[in-house]
Amino acid sequence: MAVMPLAEVGTGSLSILRIGTATAIHYHQTSNEVLFVLGGQGKAISHDEEFVLAPGKMLIVFAGTPIRLELSGDTPLELLVFTTPPPTVEGVVPAEPPDRPPGVLKPMVVDVAQRMAQGLTQSPKGLEFTVVAEMKPTGSVELFRVSDKVELHHSLKENHLMYILKGRAQATIGSLNTEVGPGQIVIVPKGVKYQLERMGGEPLEFILFSTPPFVDEDIIWDRE
Repeated sequence: MAVMPLAEVGTGSLSILRIGTATAIHYHQTSNEVLFVLGGQGKAISHDEEFVLAPGKMLIVFAGTPIRLELSGDTPLELLVFTTPPPTVEGVVPAEPPDRPPGVLKPMVVDVAQRMAQGLTQSPKGLEFTVVAEMKPTGSVELFRVSDKVELHHSLKENHLMYILKGRAQATIGSLNTEVGPGQIVIVPKGVKYQLERMGGEPLEFILFSTPPFVDEDIIWDRE
């Protein structure tokens, strides 16, 4: 198993996890994990339940839930991992609790493309999104689609970490002006103004990891 840290912003962190065979059973005492499959095939095991992992699927594991990840096939399992709050060595317990602790939610798997196809909520400002999971008070995960343009805006509370799924866009982030596309990660700290404008005929779709949780009403639009 190999871990490559990418970023730690506010109450969340992003990393790449590569698994060659399997991980030991373990659980996080206080951290929640969202694992998005980038490549390979595998399965997650928790309390004798199995969850199939394949590219485009997202596994959500809540604090206190034991998990073991296993490879299926010859290609290493590669995962984009969002952890909120950020993990600590002391907070990882290399064991399985005898029973599911009261109040601890079961892991769940989300097929991202299928969830996108089910339809997104449109806000008054034209944002198209759906909330996948909230890990209050430290983080949340949403799916977004930009069919045209997201005007200049910022958040005084939230840090935004975006993983681009499909489409391309011209991104203005503070003083930076750049093109973004599939497989790229965009990090926008709280207070930084940014906008996204679709390029080409395909909508921009991305996963948003927000710390603390995303709230549409907290967005401040800078071009009223």
